[in-house]
Amino acid sequence: MALPAHQLDAFLAVAETGGFSRAAKRLGVTQPALSQRIQQLETELKRRLFVRSPSGVTLTDAGVRLLRYCEVKRALESEVLDDLAVDPGAGFVTELSGTVRIATFSSIARSCILPAIADVFRENPRLIVDFNVREMSELEALLTQGGAELVILDHVVARPDVEHVALGSEELVLVESDGSRVRDDVYLDHDPEDVTTMRFLGRNGVKTRFVRRSFFDDVYGVLDAAALGYGRAVVPKHMLVGAYAEQLRIVPDMKSMRSPVVMHHFRQPSYTRAQEAIRQAIAVAVPELLLGGATARRPGSQKRGTTT
Repeated sequence: MALPAHQLDAFLAVAETGGFSRAAKRLGVTQPALSQRIQQLETELKRRLFVRSPSGVTLTDAGVRLLRYCEVKRALESEVLDDLAVDPGAGFVTELSGTVRIATFSSIARSCILPAIADVFRENPRLIVDFNVREMSELEALLTQGGAELVILDHVVARPDVEHVALGSEELVLVESDGSRVRDDVYLDHDPEDVTTMRFLGRNGVKTRFVRRSFFDDVYGVLDAAALGYGRAVVPKHMLVGAYAEQLRIVPDMKSMRSPVVMHHFRQPSYTRAQEAIRQAIAVAVPELLLGGATARRPGSQKRGTTT
């Protein structure tokens, strides 16, 4: 059974825009015509693909699987078309192209993932990276709904259709300002849903029932606020580099805590060369960056005054 392209285009537009009216506008068709295409596709597949609600549409499990198929097809097609567009006299195309979507959490995004893939990106001008930093609670949904090819989490998503690669772990430590007067009765977090600090304190025998907390959106806001003396913060040790290494000190007599870093992607029959290269770069570089802290060298970097 071959799935008609116009029906798949209609499905993909609705899935990506989250609504029939926006999808119809994107495709330049009327909403009734779009709805008819979706209905025909659902009839052909004998599966419901969307659940409608006043706030928009959400994908069913069958819809999620079809979305992954569409994205794989689009990525492979884009790679082939990009390769064919190269001068035929250039021979076999080795340069990577297409788009790779990566989603991760803030404490490893800038410190580990971006440095890990920098060389791949610089060496392949036709490659596009769609990089998203999300809250941990959003990342698993992004993975299961096909919102990114690679998703890095602090836990394993146990699904038979998902592969995962352990990249190491973050060593969490309690820090405070090394220069400013410190509010040592206040602990800094991302948001009220962030339980990392409470887990850390609990493991160190601190009664958390009356702990006072302030919130600073992302890990860099937390680090900046801690450096200014707003309070103490539980942060990954590998982030204590540069100015943060000078402005913050680790609070003694508090045991560190490990938090896993795990890369996920869906199993599929074929991957683009770009997807494989990005996965390999992350798998090789991130474990070293997590372990190295202030002494780790970023990929592609070279110490001044040295030669290779």
